Amino acid sequence: MPSITIMTIPIPMLYMVWPRQQLAAPPAVELPVGYTLRHYRDEDADAYCDLVNIDGWEDAGWRCNEKTLHLLLVRALPASFFLVEAGDGTLVATALARHRPDADSYDFPFGGELSLVFVHPEHRRRGLGRAVTAAVTARLIEIGYQNIYLNVMDERLPAIRLYLELGFVPFLYEDGMSETWQEICCDLGWPATVEQWPRTLTDEREAL
Repeated sequence: MPSITIMTIPIPMLYMVWPRQQLAAPPAVELPVGYTLRHYRDEDADAYCDLVNIDGWEDAGWRCNEKTLHLLLVRALPASFFLVEAGDGTLVATALARHRPDADSYDFPFGGELSLVFVHPEHRRRGLGRAVTAAVTARLIEIGYQNIYLNVMDERLPAIRLYLELGFVPFLYEDGMSETWQEICCDLGWPATVEQWPRTLTDEREAL
């Protein structure tokens, strides 16, 4: 019997963008009492990898180690790799900004990417994810980026809710994505204002 090759169709990456009309209003960074926001330092390498490897990214085929961390650091923007410390000095949350115009499924000219948002499971639901996301977004705006984006997997509903609440909007760059995002919004109980979401970056420029 001849072998059968099964072709799998890759699921398009889900992107969200920061609206151009909100570039003049960067999100506020609010940190709960008992935590400190600071930038990454060289001596944080092991603790950082320990944090994000807890349960965060293996489902996306990524794991933090010396090599992958180096690749993050060489693309991280200055003063844009944020960490949150608990009172005992333990690292409990992180996010970073990267210069990344060549995203996996779409090109964002001079694109700034919000990357690797992660909060320790024991410190979730305290606003730490919102704080580091806001810090990165505000930093990208401060530097001068206009194409600010993130990618997210559809099953990460708490993360998607956080991004929506902060001000990011779905980017409908491919046919069929409006249906996908309507399903996500239904699961979240979030209004699916599809007609207001951009389909191209031109839509974002025209919104100004």
